[in-house]
Amino acid sequence: MRRRAVLTASLGALALLAGCGSEDGEQAAPGPRHKAAGPPDAPQPGRYRTIVRVTGVAIPGMDAKQAAAMFGPQGHASETCLAVGDAMQGMLRFAAQAERGKCSYDRFSASGGKVEGVMACVVAQGVVTRAQVSGTYSPTGSLLKITAEAGASGQPDSAMRMDSEIASERIGDC
Repeated sequence: MRRRAVLTASLGALALLAGCGSEDGEQAAPGPRHKAAGPPDAPQPGRYRTIVRVTGVAIPGMDAKQAAAMFGPQGHASETCLAVGDAMQGMLRFAAQAERGKCSYDRFSASGGKVEGVMACVVAQGVVTRAQVSGTYSPTGSLLKITAEAGASGQPDSAMRMDSEIASERIGDC
């Protein structure tokens, strides 16, 4: 049960790293006739499709096939709408979203179409997830590769690792 909670929390942390817009139902971005000044490499407002795919999993007590079967090869797709005000904040919005709750970046940089960072999240009492992220981004999408490791303090045999990719692309207006 504890492993499932840690895995769920780890996926949640990864999803925050990819979050590029407001949830459906929130205020949608105006059409392309509304342009606002922001960083030169800021994402364009609009509807984005994001696919989170787990590419590797290592869980103590499970063989690789069992661990991989928990997530499936196709990944999880979602669509969100990125509002003009959020787009103006550029890649720094990604870092701010990820730092909500009990997460913080040890380091984060995003410039020239490249992003790198290391984030730590307290996901349960005594359990910390550390995630390394690297990737590329443009005004119409991003591809992030993330390696997350989680474990209970004082329990070296509890360490888990998850590798994932988060691909996001602009698919149209909201």
